[in-house]
Amino acid sequence: MNKSLIKIYREIVKTLAKHMYEHSNLEGIEFKQLFKLCFDHAMISSEAQLKENLLEVLDHKVIKEIKGERGRILYTMEFPRHILEQIVEDKFE
Repeated sequence: MNKSLIKIYREIVKTLAKHMYEHSNLEGIEFKQLFKLCFDHAMISSEAQLKENLLEVLDHKVIKEIKGERGRILYTMEFPRHILEQIVEDKFE
């Protein structure tokens, strides 16, 4: 697998982990929010690129897609807070 792709996957996971860690009361975030976070950090340049990369991360069950209140699709990580912190701090392999 291409190292740059692996880096993108890791950065998407780290970005969502950081958001979930900082907002521990969140059930998850919508695609548009995740796109904005990733785009603002110059990880991706289009929604299509995020969708493509998300599929791989979802296949590995690191990020989960759930149906939130009001039936919206949300992306979440169902890890304890200390694991999210390890991901954010790059201490998780």
